[in-house]
Amino acid sequence: MLEIADDGSNDWMERKNADGENIGWMENGEAIRRSQLRLETRKWMAGKLRPKKYGDKIAVDGNVNHSADATVLALMEAINGKTRTL
Repeated sequence: MLEIADDGSNDWMERKNADGENIGWMENGEAIRRSQLRLETRKWMAGKLRPKKYGDKIAVDGNVNHSADATVLALMEAINGKTRTL
């Protein structure tokens, strides 16, 4: 993954005018996005293969937000055709 992240060989490309002369450099967004996708895919695979080591960490603090639960319940009842004010 470090090799992919550190490889910047295709991150920039030459801009040329109509005569073919170099007029500057521009970011190669396609190469940058491809590298980002390659990294994210590897991180996802590592999280699935070894979830205890590389998986998403979930913080558990013991606090429960009951107002959010009430809002979700009200939305579910509204979807099912029951009416309830929030």
